[in-house]
Amino acid sequence: MGPEQYKDIVLLGFGKSGALPYLSKAKERKPNLNGQFMRIEGNLLYYNGKSLLQITDEQQIDLLDNEGAEEELYPSEAVKTELEGEIIDPKCFFGVMKPGFGKIHRSCASLCIAGGIPPVWLNRTDSGDEEYFLITDLKGNAIHKDLLPYIGQASKVEGNVSQKGGWSYLALDVKKIEKVNDRASIYETE
Repeated sequence: MGPEQYKDIVLLGFGKSGALPYLSKAKERKPNLNGQFMRIEGNLLYYNGKSLLQITDEQQIDLLDNEGAEEELYPSEAVKTELEGEIIDPKCFFGVMKPGFGKIHRSCASLCIAGGIPPVWLNRTDSGDEEYFLITDLKGNAIHKDLLPYIGQASKVEGNVSQKGGWSYLALDVKKIEKVNDRASIYETE
């Protein structure tokens, strides 16, 4: 990528945690980090066109001057959509386990998502392609523990889908997730 190209990269913490604990010192200096240029060092995880960055040390985060910054990217208008798929842990699926399949990864995914790693909805199209959606609640806030009973379960959901940068977002009501059956394609139960 050249200096004028941007790519949305999901931030992760080390181990089974999200990035928020690592961003705490930066948030002390600038409480709202949205649209803030930062230099972050970490381990790049990449799979199937998606990128994630695992932060390993809070000292590797520097706030940069936003002078000359382009206007913040806003998500596209949300479209109500029904999807059938399952909730996965992006850290193991996209990077660490390349990809993490099987029964043992279901419990790992639950621990990662409970620890703050952003959950992802995996949708398989009729043509066999995979689509990935970062999951939020209906207001765009992070959700984790409420999703634990549905991780790796074949499910159906209706939600609002929008695009921002290189990611699709699925805003959903957890109470409206419907399990389709007990057999998942990623985290097999048998």
